[in-house]
Amino acid sequence: MMWMAGFLSVFAGVIVPNADAAADTELKLVCVNDKTPLSGMKWKIYRVGEMVNGEYVLSGDFAQYHVDLIDMSKENISAAAQTLESYAIADRKTPAAASVADKDGEVSFKNIESGLYLALGSLYEAGPYYYDPSPILVDVGENTVTSYDAYPKIERATLTEEVASYTVRKVWLDNDDSYEV
Repeated sequence: MMWMAGFLSVFAGVIVPNADAAADTELKLVCVNDKTPLSGMKWKIYRVGEMVNGEYVLSGDFAQYHVDLIDMSKENISAAAQTLESYAIADRKTPAAASVADKDGEVSFKNIESGLYLALGSLYEAGPYYYDPSPILVDVGENTVTSYDAYPKIERATLTEEVASYTVRKVWLDNDDSYEV
């Protein structure tokens, strides 16, 4: 399925191309939750792929991974972003850029080349809340659009003083360790 270059709608957030921007290509993440700007939230972006013959393919440091980028449904994009996040963390991939949200909750990555980017935010604590950003995939296309605004999905939870205690019991269903041939 072919998507319009420069625009990729995702389950984890929304990307909006902004044609009235500066001459250099910029990706801007808007980190706001319930009208609260999350200034100080840390973000990294990774160039994970590109558009080839109308389809996304993984490239560079992510070329060896097998992640489905053909089915670009909301669910698959979200799953692909989460899978790529796992690879980036587990294999300690070097991000293309890193930055921190300003007082308005905006993070800008300027002078980036075209391609498919994975944006990963860090867990952020502010007052009695913590904010957990979902990974997001953003297509920075090769066209006249020079600025891309992305709105990552950010979940908010309340920090509490309560301590919870859990007991875990692991039960093996292995026929009492008997080996069958």
